[in-house]
Amino acid sequence: MEQTTSNISKFSTIVFTGAESTGKSTLCKGIAAQLKLDRLDEQARKYLESLKRKYTYNDVLEIAKIQHQAQTEFLEIPHQYNLLDTDLLTIKIWLDDKFEKQHSWIEEEIIKSADKTLYVLCLPDFAWHCDKLREDENRRDEITQLYRDAFTKYKLDYINVNGSVKNRESQVLNHIKVF
Repeated sequence: MEQTTSNISKFSTIVFTGAESTGKSTLCKGIAAQLKLDRLDEQARKYLESLKRKYTYNDVLEIAKIQHQAQTEFLEIPHQYNLLDTDLLTIKIWLDDKFEKQHSWIEEEIIKSADKTLYVLCLPDFAWHCDKLREDENRRDEITQLYRDAFTKYKLDYINVNGSVKNRESQVLNHIKVF
């Protein structure tokens, strides 16, 4: 459920998510730098860059396991806030969208962390930057709706951010009211 104001103390984790090329990594890095916080980077890119073929359903499941393991280890270290450049929700949407199938443990993990996670949905008004791993330039609005549907289905708290990097950073900082 989208919120207009948040009690940030409710949330220990902030996840930057959305369709491809919407500024998630840039925004996560920027917020982490401004607040002097650690962040966990997306794990999929390293895995996909090492493949010499098109990814498969099993590859995406392996990415989910890698992401989950990295996230579990990151969350075990005490942080003021946990900043994540993606999480299992992104992988769930990826599996649903590309393969129309899922593994139940992914959904269970999303539900487990729902009450302490704030999602920052990066809207697709951000300039598209092509790279060899991106494949959905013309589907960003459709994929953004998949995220909104998932937020509703799992009753996840989220905010939308749009505009320039500076505007997005301001929107996040104003929303969480850290200081």
